[in-house]
Amino acid sequence: MTSPSHPLRALEFYAGIGGLQLAALRSTAAVEVVAAYDWDQSAVRVYAHNYGHTHPIHRADISRMTASDLAGHNASVWLLSPPCHADPRASSFHHLFFAILPELLPDYIFLENVAGFQGSLTQLQALDLLREHEYTVQEYLLSPLQFGIPNSRRRYYLLARRRSQFSSRIPEEFGEWLDPRNATSPEGVEASSARVVAPLSDFLDENDDPEVAACAVPDKVLHKWAHEFDIVLPSSTRTCCFTRGYTHLAQGSGSVLQQNSSLDTSSTFREFRAAVPSRGPGAVDILHPLNLRYLTPNELLRLMYFLPQRRTKQISEHKVNIEQQSPHLSTLFNWPSDISRKTRYKLLGNSINVHVVTQLLNYLFSEPFGEEAVR
Repeated sequence: MTSPSHPLRALEFYAGIGGLQLAALRSTAAVEVVAAYDWDQSAVRVYAHNYGHTHPIHRADISRMTASDLAGHNASVWLLSPPCHADPRASSFHHLFFAILPELLPDYIFLENVAGFQGSLTQLQALDLLREHEYTVQEYLLSPLQFGIPNSRRRYYLLARRRSQFSSRIPEEFGEWLDPRNATSPEGVEASSARVVAPLSDFLDENDDPEVAACAVPDKVLHKWAHEFDIVLPSSTRTCCFTRGYTHLAQGSGSVLQQNSSLDTSSTFREFRAAVPSRGPGAVDILHPLNLRYLTPNELLRLMYFLPQRRTKQISEHKVNIEQQSPHLSTLFNWPSDISRKTRYKLLGNSINVHVVTQLLNYLFSEPFGEEAVR
């Protein structure tokens, strides 16, 4: 397979902190994001801080855009990560996709959304529109676990090419996940991969990092909500999806790290539950030896591949493989100093896994070469 030799001009919608732009930079194709758009003021600040000197970001209400606002960019690629279809903000996506897109018809479209987008009325309408305008479409439900990353974050991905076909020659190392037969089956997505998953420890900060101590779970949270936690160890090869409510919602917002691996989690919590009804002051003390803490924002950046894994003296075979697949992995991301920890978690919860998207963009931009194309 080959990628287009000429630079592709791209527009990035719902840009957030720049995950799509970073994935495009790391892809094998020459892609230049000529303009990016988002309404969230904090996201725009973070994006501008990291990429604004080369990739302009505009704080804009996408629902008020017109085709003439965008036509001057001469962009052949649209990159989109819109709000969940159930979110009231998703109305701007309807405007962008169903009103503006038919006027501009970019050659390539990449869309990321929550897994629940699959099967929604909006998804079905989007497919009808794309086929009406001669797009070939492929859809996937994928999790970072399938790429050897210890995080369960299943997302829906739509790839579309206009008046051209996808390559049928899927690279061998991608064959276990880039398979249309499994693309829309939530039951089989994560279990289908035989790839070795890296331990969480590869992504953690050093223990003496000040951020680590700052992320200890407060006693009042432990006493009331510890029984709801999804607790993982440094050796764990899976974490739950981290949402924008991480550290503020106890259930379903992301995993909590048990730093002391020598203690048995289950027996410690049995002792804690037995002590809680008495409301004695020592109940929470039972949990203290576990050293429970939230993952830091930078640890989440590593899991989402905005930052490279933490360097260790012995680099595992898994890590080498992942980094070989991610050109420009050394591209550094950092936070503006005035962006609070709470805001960082919120922005990360709304973001993407850069490594997963990079691999999908590689496939989207690959041109068939002496082979039968996927129709």
